[in-house]
Amino acid sequence: YGETTGRRLFAAAADLTRLAGWTSYDIAAHGLAQRYFVQALRLAQAAGDRPYGSYVLVTMSRQAVYLGHGREAVQLARVAQQGVGSGPPPVVQALLHSAEARGHAVLGEVRAATASLVRAERALGAARPGDDVPHWARL
Repeated sequence: YGETTGRRLFAAAADLTRLAGWTSYDIAAHGLAQRYFVQALRLAQAAGDRPYGSYVLVTMSRQAVYLGHGREAVQLARVAQQGVGSGPPPVVQALLHSAEARGHAVLGEVRAATASLVRAERALGAARPGDDVPHWARL
């Protein structure tokens, strides 16, 4: 198969691996979930899908929030924001900023959480019905 098919296979494997991580998270196997998430991130990179890699990082940030690791959650959300690539749809931007807000909230950083929520709200305000939004960002 060619490069395009290979990238699509890596993307599908990334999605399934992230889901395996989420399933592990659901049964409180957090170490296993983290390993799946890291592998999903590698597969997204192999697929050349920076936006999906950012979504995996948001998933990891959500787990960090659940575990009470606010600083890690903020760092993961910020890496997701930096790694998403150029010009993500406003809905994706909102998702990334809201993940950062949750991390700040866990840390009790009210101003930082509020600032992140304001950025998320502004991004949602810029969203338009015809925007090309990835399936994973359609909330």
